[in-house]
Amino acid sequence: MAPPSELVRRKVAEAINRGRELYHRATEARRRGFRDLAEKGFDDTVTFCGEAIRIDPSHAPAYLLRAQAYEQLGDDDRAQDDLTKIDQLEGDSE
Repeated sequence: MAPPSELVRRKVAEAINRGRELYHRATEARRRGFRDLAEKGFDDTVTFCGEAIRIDPSHAPAYLLRAQAYEQLGDDDRAQDDLTKIDQLEGDSE
């Protein structure tokens, strides 16, 4: 059995790697949403940004992009909900 300090180091490294993987997946989903927003694929933008948010609920750029898509779709209530969530996330980081 590995000494506790080695075990802790290994677990920390695994957690960091998992966090990086999740961040990368969330960023990639947001990028697909941004591409679709530019191409006026607003429904797809909502889908991809929703995926990014599911992967990383603190990924504020995905909320902003999704709010823009909702606005283009005429769903002002959902757009406002996402903007409110951004404010909450920014408040948590202060």
